[in-house]
Amino acid sequence: MILLILLAFLGLIAGVILAKYTKEELDEGKKYFILLEKLVLLLLIVLLLFKTGSNFFVTSIFFILGAISFPLVGRTYPILALAVLMASFFSNNYFGIIIALVFLYGLPIGTLLFKKFMKNKKRLFRELLTDAILFILPFSLVLISSTLIFYNSVILSFISGALFTKFIKK
Repeated sequence: MILLILLAFLGLIAGVILAKYTKEELDEGKKYFILLEKLVLLLLIVLLLFKTGSNFFVTSIFFILGAISFPLVGRTYPILALAVLMASFFSNNYFGIIIALVFLYGLPIGTLLFKKFMKNKKRLFRELLTDAILFILPFSLVLISSTLIFYNSVILSFISGALFTKFIKK
């Protein structure tokens, strides 16, 4: 399971490496990277909401709370880590799909990050390190996994709302 979680994050690193070797295509591909980011976010939102299994009212409340609180977090990777953690409580197929989508999300984000900080390698490294730490941090919640399982529909609704805010953000 740890290797799969690591694989999910490696999409970001793979995106940076991809961008490093295809610098001349970054400007032309920017719109496609953004499109891929939005498409993967939309798929994640739909798949996470599909597993809530809760009533519409509860899902809506926590979806809205997640959407409102995303700007406080400001970063997507802790939210994605929480989505991966919650997906690990479901079937292996569902978990694998979420891992694959998080990996795919990292590819365009990594390329856009490289393009943004191409001239400042230290800043690029800091951004990657920050995302790595924030991605690993939610997995400390495994210690209270029984509580997480009990509140899975609420947490999935919250995550979906936060990702929706990222989805609609330019």
